[in-house]
Amino acid sequence: DLGQITARLVALEARPSGVSAQMQNDIAALQAQSKPFDPTPAVQAAIAAEMDAVKKSAAAMQADAQAAAQQAMRTAEIALLRAALDTGAPFASAKALADLPPVLADHAETGLPSLTALKDSFPDAARRALEAALQANMGGTWAERVTNFLRAQTGARALTPRDGHDPDAILSRAEAALNAADLTSALTEIKSLPTEAQTALQDWTINATLRQSALDALTALAATKE
Repeated sequence: DLGQITARLVALEARPSGVSAQMQNDIAALQAQSKPFDPTPAVQAAIAAEMDAVKKSAAAMQADAQAAAQQAMRTAEIALLRAALDTGAPFASAKALADLPPVLADHAETGLPSLTALKDSFPDAARRALEAALQANMGGTWAERVTNFLRAQTGARALTPRDGHDPDAILSRAEAALNAADLTSALTEIKSLPTEAQTALQDWTINATLRQSALDALTALAATKE
């Protein structure tokens, strides 16, 4: 009787197709479960906004770091200029400052007169100025002429500030202002000297005026860098 065998063969022949269909169903289910996440438009907008905020924060941090570095460089350059003005040393490296004022840029290679140099050179310049003033006006009386002649010859002058409008008094106040690092007052006093005395002081006055202009320019420059 081959009937039972025939039925089993039919069942076996049908089995692979059934298994294959089940496997295909399982694969389809897995594929559906593993399908990439597709966020909704609202979620996409939220993600985009968050990414934009992160980018802006990173850009702001970078800008802050660059600004801090630039400020540190400016502070160092200003300090270099102050030190150079104090010592009279050249400051060519500070020419990198794009907005360096002309009075500083023009003397970066050679340096500017220091306060110490002006103090050291003032006594000789003052004696020449006093001598020129006395020779131009020896006085109205014989005693005044003799006194002024002797003063001109010896170079004697007041070493402490005193009141008065005579050249010696004016020079004494100018020197006191200079020793107090008050160039503005010293130059103001010198402007009240007779023309002959101012001419004798011309070289010193040029250097003092140059230094005062440089100090004013540095103060203005530092204010713009803060």
